[in-house]
Formats: sequence, C-alpha cells, structure tokens
Amino acid sequence: MTQEEYVLCYVERYGITNYRVKDGKIIFNVSYPAYLSNPRVTYQHIYDIKTGKEVVKQLKRYDKGGEQNR
Repeated sequence: MTQEEYVLCYVERYGITNYRVKDGKIIFNVSYPAYLSNPRVTYQHIYDIKTGKEVVKQLKRYDKGGEQNR
C-alpha cells in the first residue's frame, strides 16, 4: 500500500476532511465550539504514518476549519 492510499484509508475511516500531509505525518485540527460552561477549543492531531503514533496538543487559537473534522 502506498503512502497516498494509506492516508486516504485513514482519513476516510475517521471522517477527516480538512488535513495535510507533511514529512510522512498527517496533520489535522479538531475544533469544538463553546458549549455551556466550556469555552471553544481546537486540538491539533499529528499522526506519524511510519510509527502509528499520534500526538495531540491544544492550540492557543481557535480554528474554524477544524469544525469539519468532528
């Protein structure tokens, strides 16, 4: 399976529509709007294709485009 095929399988499986691939990593943001007492927040996911490990970090700024990836 090529890298492009693997990326397409991964994003289709998790319903990710707004992403980019850089240096063998799939990078995408997931944003949650404000709800009750929780403020709006965006998390950036970096998935390493070779190792299968994922790193998630909270961003300081809200990314409206990440709402598509929920």
